[in-house]
Amino acid sequence: MQNEFLTPEFIADSEVTVDGVYRLGAILGRSAGGVVYETSFGDEKIPAAIKICRGDLIESAPLLDRWRGAMTLSHPNLLRIYAAGAALLHDAPVIYVVMERAEESLAGVLTRRRLSEDEVREMLAPTVEALGYLHKSGCAHGHIKASNILAVGDTVKLSSDTVSAEADGAAAKDVAALGSVIVQSIAPESLQACSPALTEIVERSTEEDPAKRWTTWQIETRLRGPERTEEPRPAGIPKWIYAGLAALLLVVGLLAVMRKKDSAPAVPATPAPRAAVSEPAVRAPASIPAPAAANPTATSRPGRRSSGWAVIVAAYGARGPAEKRLRSMAGKWPKFQWTVFQQQAEKTYYLVVVGQNLSEDDAEALRKRAIQSGLPRDAYIKKVR
Repeated sequence: MQNEFLTPEFIADSEVTVDGVYRLGAILGRSAGGVVYETSFGDEKIPAAIKICRGDLIESAPLLDRWRGAMTLSHPNLLRIYAAGAALLHDAPVIYVVMERAEESLAGVLTRRRLSEDEVREMLAPTVEALGYLHKSGCAHGHIKASNILAVGDTVKLSSDTVSAEADGAAAKDVAALGSVIVQSIAPESLQACSPALTEIVERSTEEDPAKRWTTWQIETRLRGPERTEEPRPAGIPKWIYAGLAALLLVVGLLAVMRKKDSAPAVPATPAPRAAVSEPAVRAPASIPAPAAANPTATSRPGRRSSGWAVIVAAYGARGPAEKRLRSMAGKWPKFQWTVFQQQAEKTYYLVVVGQNLSEDDAEALRKRAIQSGLPRDAYIKKVR
């Protein structure tokens, strides 16, 4: 086939469209795999970008499947994919993906200057949060580099067109690539003077042994300041269970000791002393402390996880569009409690949420009910504050 769509002359005709819907504008970028053009999406003509690749290659079908799979992902710091498909362009088979249009990339900034440590932190926090979301969803990014860390309005977003199901070691490779981006982003002389936190993040994320490399959770924790970076206990095991188990083991141990005493060779004695020995053996368990009670302020039922969770339906960079979406959703699903929420620590976007201050288990149950009622299937839960 001829690769006419790879040349600037291909878009000389302003009426060229992909799939009869997406009109091609200026070229935004190109790579060995394809070309990215300006376009628009939907009846509202939302500014978008469309990436076009050859559709006659062996890897074309798996690539299209990955794009369609990434459409189900939803995170405020992950570039949104609007559509993906296959078409003929000048009689040549192509595949395409339509996504949010970014105004700038980190790579573009780095061609002009390096970043300060504060700027690196501002870039790193949302990037590692999006990457952590991918890893928790069983996915990997696969191409963490400066050109894939983007700015949409005032929000830093990670590209999503390279996302795929996580293979063995893929998450660790993502983290190593992120560490390399940090080194690339900051001037060498500034890197020497960085805070201990950022220096440790670089060292731990670029650790040669993947098994010793930090996870995204550990990077997020260190970035916030605390020294503790051990992984948390498996979710769903409240602390009060550990206290209860410790008390139970103590009871079992004491009973075993007493049974051993009862089975020891009897010493000739009068009937009265035998009665005195048997009575404490029955009452001994009553002196064992009861298992520690769960914190009543954390949850009202044993086994539920901590409060502060909500179901995230959409995220916007401005309050106006978020409130407009809320009114539309509330009109269709009035039985749910709707709110526009702006997190104190992340004031660059507004979340459209269902429910608030729920336990993690209740939030997950609400998410399932909401999806069953017809709400978007990409709704997800998050602890908001």
